[in-house]
Amino acid sequence: MRRFAMMLAGFSLVACFNYESFQRRQIHEGCEWAEKCGLMTETTVSECVDARDDDIRVNSTCDDFDAAAASSCLDEMAEVGCLDFSGLLDLEVCTGVCSN
Repeated sequence: MRRFAMMLAGFSLVACFNYESFQRRQIHEGCEWAEKCGLMTETTVSECVDARDDDIRVNSTCDDFDAAAASSCLDEMAEVGCLDFSGLLDLEVCTGVCSN
């Protein structure tokens, strides 16, 4: 029974991962990268995320949202080094998040 409850909890978390939540996590990763690299203009990561809340496109379309590609995109964002700013903007795996 406990195993079933854990599986159900895992499935519910996956179901909540949509384009809007991906955008929020992408902004968070970008702010963490800026903090790690000494490029953040805000005092904390939370302030950085709050300052970019308007960047989230709630009503924008993302045809065929690919949660696996979005997760891989976030993982790769976390791995980008401080000297590779262009790499943060040009991650190949992130192009597959939406089909449009």
